[in-house]
Amino acid sequence: MKEQGLYDRVTSRIARLGARLGWNVRADRLFYWGRKSGLAILDQGLFSGANFLSNIVLARWLTSAEYGAFAVAFAVFLFLSGFHNALLLEPMSVLGPSRYFQKIEAYLSAQVRLHFTLTLPLALFLTLTGLFLQIRQDVPEMAGALLGSGLALPLILLPWTVRRMFYVLKRPKNAMITSVFYALFLGASLGGMHLYGLDSSFAALLSLGLASLLSSVLTGVGLLAQHGNDVSLSWWEILKAHWDYGKWIVAAAILGVASGQFQTLFLAGSLNLESAGMFRAMQNFMLPMAQAVTAIATLGLPALSYDYGRGDLRSLRRKGLFITLALTGGAIIYAIFLWIFALPIERLVYAGKYSTFAWMIPLLTLVPVFTAAATGPSLVLRTYRPQIHLIGGAVQAVVSLSTTILLVKIWGVGGAAISLVLTYLAVFVFTVYLYRIWCLSYEAKE
Repeated sequence: MKEQGLYDRVTSRIARLGARLGWNVRADRLFYWGRKSGLAILDQGLFSGANFLSNIVLARWLTSAEYGAFAVAFAVFLFLSGFHNALLLEPMSVLGPSRYFQKIEAYLSAQVRLHFTLTLPLALFLTLTGLFLQIRQDVPEMAGALLGSGLALPLILLPWTVRRMFYVLKRPKNAMITSVFYALFLGASLGGMHLYGLDSSFAALLSLGLASLLSSVLTGVGLLAQHGNDVSLSWWEILKAHWDYGKWIVAAAILGVASGQFQTLFLAGSLNLESAGMFRAMQNFMLPMAQAVTAIATLGLPALSYDYGRGDLRSLRRKGLFITLALTGGAIIYAIFLWIFALPIERLVYAGKYSTFAWMIPLLTLVPVFTAAATGPSLVLRTYRPQIHLIGGAVQAVVSLSTTILLVKIWGVGGAAISLVLTYLAVFVFTVYLYRIWCLSYEAKE
């Protein structure tokens, strides 16, 4: 009885506070989304935490050249994963809840076939590139890294697909379980690699692939077995719908190499693999917050798409604002923490191996701050105007290319860090500008 009374008082106060702010706040819905968001953050924390720790130990275990090769191969992998995101993950998050919600499980089962249809050609490209470099023997570290990336790419992206399927179903708990298995298997595989003296970028990427495969099979097989025989949905129709939605995002993915990954690739090409590895090592500290932002965005996009499908633009706008405020506040707190403790954290994590570049840690935390501030407006725009990806990608490309080439020549690795921050600042400003235009048109309709 006391607990129920406390709950009633809390919900009543939340409702009154929302009324003062002009928001129609229902406390039960707030608690519902708070619980879902908490599970999403925990899931992303486990998944990104496992990747974060793997990057930390690889930065310590591998030679500078090997870790630089790993960084370059992973940058190429992230670029290619943009096509996977454009033609599978993003359309699934939007079209699933809005167009296929009546047969959502059968629709999601078809995504696994689409996953391998997309990733196998990309994997073949990486594998052949690695074999070509292996034959030439110009950069042996790079050859092994690209070969490992090609063999592992379809497997590494599999838990991305499975976890997104669970988010579309609003089951972040299942996604979290996938991440738990992934973290356990990744720790075991990397530990075995180091124990037997097999430390290399090639072995590290295969370890990532093995952990991804095992975790995805353990949690995703039940969903596929239950709904995989439903033939009422045409796979080709789904593929066409994904292309119609994602073609703009594909173009943005092509430009994506010139935004988030160009700095790493340019450092490796203009300086050396060691410089690319140093830059990646400093980026590792911003990843936990960046992944938390991704988790909330992943959870929020289907909900916002549902509002848009119902024509509830008021709810769409309100949820976008709430997401922005919550994420930006968390990102700022995280940035302040790293600004204060950057040098001690570098010594703790890398044992002083990269202490010369520790000043970049707080600077790079501005990237998730700008990303968080742009997330709400970006989600609102993406629900009905996927062209935003192409326009935003063009802005990223122009800023990233110009600032990287100029600043790396002046400040080397530090210039790459400044370029990355400026790139995401430009995206934030541009996204808010487009969102403001949308708000004006929305207010005019009212």
